[in-house]
Amino acid sequence: VLTQSVAIMLYLAEKTGRLIPDDPRERWAMLEALMLAASDVAGTNTALNQLVRSAPDKSAANLAFFEERLLKYFRACEARLASGPYLAGALS
Repeated sequence: VLTQSVAIMLYLAEKTGRLIPDDPRERWAMLEALMLAASDVAGTNTALNQLVRSAPDKSAANLAFFEERLLKYFRACEARLASGPYLAGALS
């Protein structure tokens, strides 16, 4: 039984044989973009939202740290999008 969302998505992609590129370079670009979204962007966004909503100590330094970290990941996404319309090729 899979419970992690990225594992479920990869399982379904492999099972259908339609959503993972055959070309190794394209496949690794897709996996890199998926991991960026799943671990870096999602994790930082969750931490920032939790800090804003429920942390007893909402220090300016903590907020600035997570805001800058999230903006760093968004800049990485923007840099990828500068070279094409998708983060990870046509399948994304």
